[in-house]
Amino acid sequence: MEVDPDYRELVDLVSEKDLDFDFPNSSIEHAKYVISKMIEKTKKNLLIYSRNLNNEVFNNEDILNSLKANKEASIKILLEEQDKPTVSNFKSNIKNIEIKNLKNRNDSFYFVVSDSQRIRICSRGIPHQARVNFNKKSLGEKLSKQFESLWGSAYTV
Repeated sequence: MEVDPDYRELVDLVSEKDLDFDFPNSSIEHAKYVISKMIEKTKKNLLIYSRNLNNEVFNNEDILNSLKANKEASIKILLEEQDKPTVSNFKSNIKNIEIKNLKNRNDSFYFVVSDSQRIRICSRGIPHQARVNFNKKSLGEKLSKQFESLWGSAYTV
């Protein structure tokens, strides 16, 4: 993963200290690094809401290895699109994962929430332009509730 050293230092500091500090995520490499850090820090639950997994951010070795290494957390992924080969790969390699699909959704943003406090939110139109915060509990709790509501209306892949 080639991430600018200054950006890596910022993410490492904010992640290590769980700081309430908003910062941008402006590239695929940034997204992969931030999400990998979020996965590493997750103790209880990781919630991912995305259009699909068949993209450069999620369907890569770094993210897959981080997910495999985290055996403690419950991992739930909610997708708008079916991508059966990638879903099968995730399910066969990660034991503590559940994946569901939603029909006819067209939300304006996607997100990752770790333990209801670490968040990454990206807008639908610009997938690699996102905002990140490693200790935004109020927003993390709201996104977690939204996720669980959507989860209840989704179907298992």
